[in-house]
Amino acid sequence: MVSNFSLINAIITVVVCAAVIAGAVWWIRSVFGKRNRKGPKQ
Repeated sequence: MVSNFSLINAIITVVVCAAVIAGAVWWIRSVFGKRNRKGPKQ
């Protein structure tokens, strides 16, 4: 029971962190894309 809950908790944590990082990256790209359109594309 405890190991199962820990596994679910770990998965939720990873998913939330990934979503936050993806959102931050998208927001940064959106902001810098509007400010500097001639910047290098990675």
